[in-house]
Amino acid sequence: MKLIYRFVRHALVAMLIAFSLISEASVKSWQMNRWTEMSSRQLLVKEKAYEQAMMPDSAIICCRIVSNRYDKGMDHNSKFLCLKAYVQATKLYFLVYQDYGKALESINAAREIMRESHIKEPYVDMYSGGIFSTVAKVDNDASYWGEAMKAYKRGFESAIRMNDGEVLDLIFTNMLILAKDTHCLAEMPRYWKQYLKFKRTRRSVFFDYNKLLYMALELVSQRQFAAGIRLFKQQIKLLQPVSKRHARLAVQAYSNAMECYAATGEYESAMAMSKYIKGIADLYRLHDVELDLAKAMSKYSAALGEMELSKQYLLRYYEIKDSVLNLQNLKAVVSTDLRLQLRDIDREMAHVKQRNMLQSLLTIVIAIIATCIAGFMYVLYRKNRKLKEKNVLLYEQYQILLREEHPKESTSSYTDLGEEETCTSGMQPVSCGNRRYKSSKLTEAEKDAILSKVLTSLATPEIIQDPNLSLGSVASLIGSKPRHVSQVINERCNRNFKSLVNEYKIREICMRMSDWNRYGHLTIEAIASEMGFKSRSNFAVTFRKFTGLNPSEYQKIAREKSGMK
Repeated sequence: MKLIYRFVRHALVAMLIAFSLISEASVKSWQMNRWTEMSSRQLLVKEKAYEQAMMPDSAIICCRIVSNRYDKGMDHNSKFLCLKAYVQATKLYFLVYQDYGKALESINAAREIMRESHIKEPYVDMYSGGIFSTVAKVDNDASYWGEAMKAYKRGFESAIRMNDGEVLDLIFTNMLILAKDTHCLAEMPRYWKQYLKFKRTRRSVFFDYNKLLYMALELVSQRQFAAGIRLFKQQIKLLQPVSKRHARLAVQAYSNAMECYAATGEYESAMAMSKYIKGIADLYRLHDVELDLAKAMSKYSAALGEMELSKQYLLRYYEIKDSVLNLQNLKAVVSTDLRLQLRDIDREMAHVKQRNMLQSLLTIVIAIIATCIAGFMYVLYRKNRKLKEKNVLLYEQYQILLREEHPKESTSSYTDLGEEETCTSGMQPVSCGNRRYKSSKLTEAEKDAILSKVLTSLATPEIIQDPNLSLGSVASLIGSKPRHVSQVINERCNRNFKSLVNEYKIREICMRMSDWNRYGHLTIEAIASEMGFKSRSNFAVTFRKFTGLNPSEYQKIAREKSGMK
């Protein structure tokens, strides 16, 4: 029992230490920045708000926090949110920072999630196509054009299977523009038929725009420039007033019309279209559009014979090019600072994961310890319950003995530890006694008389309380010889004198422990001391020998039986 109690005590200490560690980890988590405490869904909503407010740094940080939470063991919805974060990061790196390396890195991470989790996301293929298309323009490498078209086609098929009309419109727009630039419009009729057959819940501006774009490009490929211009103007009208969301679509429509005018030699009309493009580019800071536009306007001015104006536009082209280079240098500096912020976030997220793992481990350990403690407590409860039932039974049995005037003869083997000679050799005291008292002349009647007087005297509290009580004093009190008294006690009670006295003392102590009115103010030790017990340990051993209970257990049961608390 002591070992069990010691284990429970140590287990409770271990639990307290574990709880303190968890509390410390929780405090550290609360000290983290607010954005790390937000859910992935909340962060993606916040990222969208930052993007619309033209705060790309904050937007990319939100994406990074969510994407860093990715773990193969997380649920499907959480994986999808991580995938979305990578897609949004790709969009920012691609369209805002023009960091195509980072954009490709993010889109590949998104593709890895798709492959591992069997999640379909057409935007991944759309941005992959956009990255390859841009790289193809910069490096003038035809192989990248093919990779871009493959990515668009995969996204197109995926969007149809997922019944996602919004991304289907965006992908088909990019497919048409890429097909025009690479002179591959002959491949488009098959996809055009699938696009028309796609069932939509509602008609969108993008669908109407793509429908006009496809028909216009078909006409332009047949050199029907006038008919194509009319359709391009319908596109422009469809997008009025031009919003940020439709800015690049409007620029594409104006650019297509401008090229058609230039192809037919109508450079004044081409210049008019270019001014609209410039207004949209200035409004929405489309610097890449301004660069190509200045070069085209210089070319058209020269064709009109306005050489001075052509030089001005050409000078503007070089100024924009220089500013773009300076802007790229500035972005490189800003990007370095941003990378440092992202690195700090990565470290903090790694620490969060470690703390979460520690908390999970400690929780498991605490659960195991709690289970063990609960098991031990249950075992202890069962044992204590059985022990209590046993103690109550012993108490009740002893109460029956107390109600008798004198104790019955014992069947236990006792030896004379004091005044009489000791019986050894492992034989029963009665037999030994018969040999010892073989020469005794006491008759059975005399023995009965002596025993009666001894028991009567020992039943008197004043006598057994006497500290000088001995075999000789009792023999003198009843008018007999010590040897005769010892003989009678050994033969009739099957014990020695000291044991018989102790039994009467214990009987008296038990009666006093049950008499709350007279002795309730005394402690167990005080009552035992009155009966002549000087040693607490000796008293406890003697008490248990006759009652089977500890003094405190006996007193507790006596209190319960008497209705006292």
